[in-house]
Order: sequence, then C-alpha cells, then structure tokens
Amino acid sequence: MRQSLPAARELALVTGASGGIGRAAALGLAKKGYKLILWGRNTEELSETSARCEALRHGSVRKCISYDLLNVEGVAGIINETALEIGASPGSLFHCAGVAPRGFVVDVPIKISLEVIVINTGALLALCAALLPAMRASSGGHITAITSGHSLLGIAGFSAYSAAKAGMERILQAVKEEEGHRGIVVTKISPGLVRTNLSESQKVYSKSMRLREEAATCSPQDVAEAILKSIETKRDITLGWKNNLAPVAAFLSPRWVRKVHSRS
Repeated sequence: MRQSLPAARELALVTGASGGIGRAAALGLAKKGYKLILWGRNTEELSETSARCEALRHGSVRKCISYDLLNVEGVAGIINETALEIGASPGSLFHCAGVAPRGFVVDVPIKISLEVIVINTGALLALCAALLPAMRASSGGHITAITSGHSLLGIAGFSAYSAAKAGMERILQAVKEEEGHRGIVVTKISPGLVRTNLSESQKVYSKSMRLREEAATCSPQDVAEAILKSIETKRDITLGWKNNLAPVAAFLSPRWVRKVHSRS
C-alpha cells in the first residue's frame, strides 16, 4: 500500500551517499539546510557521511538507509516505512548511486552487466514510482539523476553502462513529460569523468582496458555544486567542454565521441 503522507521539498533522499558524488551531494545539501535521508550499501561509510553532514548542520540527517538497490522490489516498502517514521515523504530525489565496470561484452559476466542496468536504471524507476504519488499530492517535487555522455552512443568497453545511462535519460524525459504540469521538476546532471576512489564499481574485466583516473575532468564536489545549481535554475547541467559538445558531435562525428569516451 502506498503512503499518502505529504512530500516535503526540503526533505531530500540521496542515493549513493556512502561516498563519491552521493556523499558530496549530501554535504552540499546539508549546508543549504535540507533534511536528508541517506541511502547507501556500505553501512560504515554511510555513517561517516551522516557524521560529516551533522557536523555541518546539526539535525540535518533524518535517517540512514543501508540497502542494496539491486533489490528494487523492496524500494517502495522502505520508502513508505521511512515516510511513516519521519512523518513526511521526500520531496526531492538525488539519484547518485551507480556502478561502472569496464570491459568488452565477451569479458564481463552477464550478472555484472545486468547489475549495472538495475542499479542505474531499474532503481531510478523504482524510486520514482515510490516517490511520485506524494509529490503529486503536494503539487511539487524535484527529481535529479546523474547521467553521462556515454548515453549518446554505445562505447566499446562500456556496453551496459552506456545502455543504463541512456535508459536513465529516457526515464527522466518521460517523467518530465508526465509530471511537469504538476509542478514536479526533473533534471539531469551529466559530468565528465569524475575523480573518485577506485573501487569494485569500476573493476576492469578486459586486459586491454585500464582505469585512467588521471584523465578525470571534475571532482565529486564539482558535481555537487552542479546539483545545487540545478535546484536553483531547474535546468539540466552538463560539466566539461567535451560533454557540452558531445550531443552535436554524436550526430556529426560519432567516431570522435567514441574516441573521447573510450579514453575515460
């Protein structure tokens, strides 16, 4: 049963809050006075994010949820329970969770490829479906997700990731069309390669590929600032000149786009 509690715009649900972009977003939102529901898989790192947010603004964290978004069927129940506990449903969603293993289709285990699609795309669908009823009832809300220039074309070594990010963009477009007249704002943030700690989420499965974190064009803090700007302007934000050129280049010179993104 879906909850009918009102959505509070200043109550934000941040996924991927255990580190990287999600943690930076949570810290930025805490500074701005948002109340936070932090969602992540790593309980210890999630607690670290919570402590840092509380240090910035006491009382900013309303709840931490340690749950794997691979289990999308349980998302709605957790959100309903959390809303009942807090007394309001999140009126803002910042979907920062994601994984990006690298490797050719033949090398990456199918289980891993499907996990990429579920965490990026399936989770976004589940989160939107669970949160939108309360946003509708409150005649407003904000949904933001982290996408990528990889959504424009299939990039060698990033098959599942490219598909997942393309799926996310289509979901965001659809929700914007469906819910915009109800006062619900939908935006996307498209960064370049972000400097984050190398982890299993970026595991390399093909020997001919390697991580090139030194080629990163922005930091998690840069992405967090873009999120805050997106809230203010209600517009999509693209970081980096290569990403800004990518939509036109994908049409005029797909080979150039593939070359640029295969290096990242």
